[in-house]
Amino acid sequence: MTFITRSILLWRAAPLLFVCALALEAGAQTDLLPDLIVDTAPLANQLIDTETEPGHVLFRFDSGLPNVGRGEFLLEATGEDAGDGRQTVNQRIVRSDGSSYLRDAGEFLYNPEIRMMEAAGWVSYRIRAIEGEVGVGPVLAEGTKPAVRITSSAVYDRSLPGAPQFGFRANGGNHGISVGWSDIYPRFLPLQWIDVTGLPSGDYWLEVAVDPGGHVLESDDSNNVGRIQVALQIPDVACASDHPLVGAAGAFTTRAHEVSGEVRVVDNCTLQLESFTYDGEGLDVRVYGFADATYQNGVDLSGYDLRLPGGYTNETLEITIPGGASLDGVAIISIWCVPAGASFGDAVLTPMSGGEGEGEGEGEGEGEGEGEGEGEGEGEGEGEGEGEGEGEGEGEGEGEGEGEGEGEGEGEGEGEGEGEGEGEGEGEGEGEGEGEGEGEGEVPAGCALPSAIGTRIGTFLADLFLIGATLTTLLGLNRVRQPV
Repeated sequence: MTFITRSILLWRAAPLLFVCALALEAGAQTDLLPDLIVDTAPLANQLIDTETEPGHVLFRFDSGLPNVGRGEFLLEATGEDAGDGRQTVNQRIVRSDGSSYLRDAGEFLYNPEIRMMEAAGWVSYRIRAIEGEVGVGPVLAEGTKPAVRITSSAVYDRSLPGAPQFGFRANGGNHGISVGWSDIYPRFLPLQWIDVTGLPSGDYWLEVAVDPGGHVLESDDSNNVGRIQVALQIPDVACASDHPLVGAAGAFTTRAHEVSGEVRVVDNCTLQLESFTYDGEGLDVRVYGFADATYQNGVDLSGYDLRLPGGYTNETLEITIPGGASLDGVAIISIWCVPAGASFGDAVLTPMSGGEGEGEGEGEGEGEGEGEGEGEGEGEGEGEGEGEGEGEGEGEGEGEGEGEGEGEGEGEGEGEGEGEGEGEGEGEGEGEGEGEGEGEGEVPAGCALPSAIGTRIGTFLADLFLIGATLTTLLGLNRVRQPV
């Protein structure tokens, strides 16, 4: 082949070679993905908090989430309303040629009111048992941060390729962590804790997982967990028992996975599952509380995953309600599969009934129609007394028990006075509940007496007025007073 022939062929192939070169160059462009890890050094900064949540022991600690990947971790609010005032969120992926594209960021939502990203699966905190010397046992307690401001808080390793002099700072709906920088969550922040109430003092694993829900596209998902061993000294704390649901109980209706048994509210901080059966299967199964059977906006009352190899058979479990959670508004307890949004079994809480008893109330019409009467005991009573001129006043009492029973009683009282006096007659009532009989007369502010003292004084005055009325009749002094 002559030189001229070869030249002609190359000249004709040049456009094709140029196209191939462009294709190779385009194919060489890659995504510069972030790589989020857990920095275990800040975890050593710890404290025990017994004040933030009365009745709870909160284990607080610092945590740090560095980005050691090739590209920035960037989240951007779309401005589109998700239906509740929050906005959907995208993750921006930067490419090696400087271009970028957006992808859906899973469950992340931006809340413009607090200027934070919200995602239940962003970071999880766990206390795990230590098996043997270094073995990792089951989760014993767990916490999470549902709202965060994701930003480049501190330098982690500026020697990493692509690490900037100044890290990306969160601004409105744009959050992120630059390469070589870390997002630090100090221990004094809200929900920067694990509720360890009820755990015995001892050695445990403190474990932190970033993006356990897998919402973020990154180069390596295998390094998202970090843990250190900690020695916890957990004090005993008393939990209050003044919540209206204390004593309430209910039986589980089986929905799936053989869930059965009963649940009882022990105190403000504790649920007890009795004769509890569950096969231990599912995905992230917890004890949740709901206001009604629509199962909306539930609250995590266990703080950890109940799943267990081999499950539970007629067992008793004591569930410590985690700090930040409350029984307020709860009417239904569910064994709840979080990812599926399904109830494996649920129980409607029925408040505990009161006891039965008898109550007696006494009172008088006194002076210018003023009177006071109180009833003590379990049973409510009302009484009225009337006096005209110097005549006799009669009182009638009626007691009604709250709950299952009710009863009535009548009594009479005598008294002198002008005008009308209203008070309480003697009466007895049986039933459930606790009540007070109240006089309807006028009592000056600040004059109310303790119930026991008021009852004794009322009885004494009644006897005194009865003696006076009897003497007046015997002496013939019971003239009717003429109107003025």
